[in-house]
Amino acid sequence: MKKMLVLATMVAFAAPVFAGDKQDGPKGPGMFKGPRPEMMQKDPAFKEKMDEMKAQHEAKKAEMKATEEKLDKLVKQYKKAKEGSKKQKEAREEIGKILDGIRDKQIALRAEQIQEFEKRLADMKARLDEEQKPEAKAEWVSKMTDRVIEENGDLKKVFKGPGHMGKGGPKGHGFKGGFKGGPKHGPVDHTLPMPPAPLEEK
Repeated sequence: MKKMLVLATMVAFAAPVFAGDKQDGPKGPGMFKGPRPEMMQKDPAFKEKMDEMKAQHEAKKAEMKATEEKLDKLVKQYKKAKEGSKKQKEAREEIGKILDGIRDKQIALRAEQIQEFEKRLADMKARLDEEQKPEAKAEWVSKMTDRVIEENGDLKKVFKGPGHMGKGGPKGHGFKGGFKGGPKHGPVDHTLPMPPAPLEEK
């Protein structure tokens, strides 16, 4: 039950992300001004994806609530029943069945995470094989030479990844210059980031 309560708390904190298209209440230094996602207005595919994520979030939230209510009822039945009685045994078995289903979902999720990790790793290896070819390396050197000349030898600007935004804008969203006038992609980052490790269960 403790894990359920922790998960419920996490859901409560995550819920505002899907609350709507505008940010209500006081805005902190990292909040967007005005309609939160101009992108959602300019990119229907992005809006569709966000709507799908919101629907999935709500469905999982409802499922968790229903499961907690059922477990709460069964625990009360178990504690109320006479020690070692048939009713107590049945309540315990029902609790076990629910937890068995939860564990199946956790295992399935772990397997899916591992498959995704292996796919990313295979993609990275294929990319590395391509980048190690002499002609690919020569092309990279040529393009980056142009970039170095363009940026007056400033390597920080030359190797700046697409996760940087312009002055006053948040970092890590893959756009340069914020949302004013639409998203603009920064220069391509030619480094090879390591794929994240699968999340560990707690």
